[in-house]
Amino acid sequence: FINASLGFSYDLSAPKIESKKKPNKEKIVKVKKTKKVDEKKETKKVEPKIENKEVETDKEKVKAEKVKEKPKMPAKETEPAEKPKKKEPTVEKIQEKVEKEVQPEFHKELKYMIKPHDYLAKIARNLYDDKSKWKNIWEWNDDLVGENPNLIYPYYELHLKNVPAESISKLNYDFYKYEVADNENLRSIALKEYGSPYAWVIIYRDNKDKINLKEGLPAGTILKLRTELYNQE
Repeated sequence: FINASLGFSYDLSAPKIESKKKPNKEKIVKVKKTKKVDEKKETKKVEPKIENKEVETDKEKVKAEKVKEKPKMPAKETEPAEKPKKKEPTVEKIQEKVEKEVQPEFHKELKYMIKPHDYLAKIARNLYDDKSKWKNIWEWNDDLVGENPNLIYPYYELHLKNVPAESISKLNYDFYKYEVADNENLRSIALKEYGSPYAWVIIYRDNKDKINLKEGLPAGTILKLRTELYNQE
């Protein structure tokens, strides 16, 4: 022992006390905690895997049973597949009827009666929607029109080609009988029946075998007159 001047003694031979137990206790606690957590996680993962396998095996058994039952119904599935074949001819007949009823888009050839105050460019504009088509109309009717395309006469018939069906309808008319009365001539009959004395040329063209312009038109002559003159109003 050493006595100090301050009044206390100190033993140099006594060992120093150190706290060595605390770090050992912390290490042991940590190891125990990690082990418990790992065991819980492993048990949780293993359990659902076993259950899924059992469910999958049950589903496979059910599918196998259904596959065995399917071959029993081949006859019922093949029967309705043969029935639509009988309906095919009816569809073809309906299509044929529709095609017959549809009007053509163009009239390949038709006759057009010239109206008063008509001229070739006007006719081309009304029928073809193109004034320049007057040249084609002139070429198609060179014998009737002649060398001057500006001179055309009403009640003569032009020969036209490829006319749109929407712009003009095909002229369909019938004839009716007319008996010539006393003091009648072609002009008076044309004014009475067709509304213009210049339409006498139509009566003459339709009755050439019965009319002699030099001898006149005797009373009692039976003429045939048209029910319609124009195919466009």
